[in-house]
Amino acid sequence: MTVGQSKPEWIDADAHILEPRALWEYVDKEFRDRIRLTQMTDDREIDPCIYDVSIDGNPIPIWIGNRQERFDALIPSIKKRYKPGSGWVPEQYLKDLDLEGIDQAVIYPTLFLWATWIPQLGARFGSALARAYNDWIYDFCAADRRRLKPVAVISLHDVESAIREVRRVADRGFVGVFVRPNPMYGRTLGHPDYHPLYKVMEELRLPLGIHEGQISYLPTLGLDRTNARWGIHAMSHPFEQMAAMVSLVEHSVFDMFPKLHVLFLEAGTALWVPYWLNRLDAGRHHYRATGGAKGLLPSECFNRQGWVTCEVDDPYLKQTLEIMHEDRLLMSTDYPHQESPYPNSVKIFLEQKISEKSRTLIGTLNARAAYPRLGE
Repeated sequence: MTVGQSKPEWIDADAHILEPRALWEYVDKEFRDRIRLTQMTDDREIDPCIYDVSIDGNPIPIWIGNRQERFDALIPSIKKRYKPGSGWVPEQYLKDLDLEGIDQAVIYPTLFLWATWIPQLGARFGSALARAYNDWIYDFCAADRRRLKPVAVISLHDVESAIREVRRVADRGFVGVFVRPNPMYGRTLGHPDYHPLYKVMEELRLPLGIHEGQISYLPTLGLDRTNARWGIHAMSHPFEQMAAMVSLVEHSVFDMFPKLHVLFLEAGTALWVPYWLNRLDAGRHHYRATGGAKGLLPSECFNRQGWVTCEVDDPYLKQTLEIMHEDRLLMSTDYPHQESPYPNSVKIFLEQKISEKSRTLIGTLNARAAYPRLGE
């Protein structure tokens, strides 16, 4: 497809999955007694994917306040908006894509935004959890491998183990590798310990998909400033992405791996990127004048190998396009999470007052560029 074609094949560059109870049966038996699943509803329609999980006594996701009250408030809104099986039964997932008018979905996790990011798990258990998720999502996507495109989960408890897992999934239809932006064991994403991983990902044409998950067992920007869940959510997603970008530039990841694609996902409006690149460039210019900060400018790094998602209802999309390259933006629905405008995501995106060229790039062509293995 080229720009201007009448019927673009819309691609959701950051969709999600609701991991059902059945996933945990994929975990090696050696580790299953370290996982506890707790029933949170008697509703059989939704019970398979709405339950509480604790790993080594650490509940995921992490919520402030009473967990049962949180589930009790969540379940009615899910049932009102979604159909039975939405987000966790492959046949219903495909029906939901059809209802939205989306051709392909790049699938990131939900519970596994946290599961392998608990520092005290250790390398063997963390790697076992990553393998379990990747094996399960591979089977899930068998319903339609052309349309359902999984992103791999890894454990950064041990970099060599992460590299082995990336190599293992590379030829199984995975189109990227998910990481959180938060520091693990004090290592930010640009840390030299991760450079061998990025080298392998570059060779395998698997992009780095950076995705925050608000409250975490890792250091989280904003968590020390408020106890309000909405405040933590509002701060952690963009602030952690900003910090990740600084770390990747600081440690020369873009310079060393010029073909590694880096995706900054789900931080609200994409307008944060031109603001942040401008501020980082100004700082680099200043320190260059005093003999430091060598290498590409942050904006040069991003405009060569970076992308950012915009929400379909981003109120500043038109203004963003006036100050940044249109080929750096990706469309995201966040299905099947509560923030998603499902089933009206594409309808809302089509109502954005932007050019058809920009719409086609953001909704289709940019995703194919950002995820090089999307068509395989």
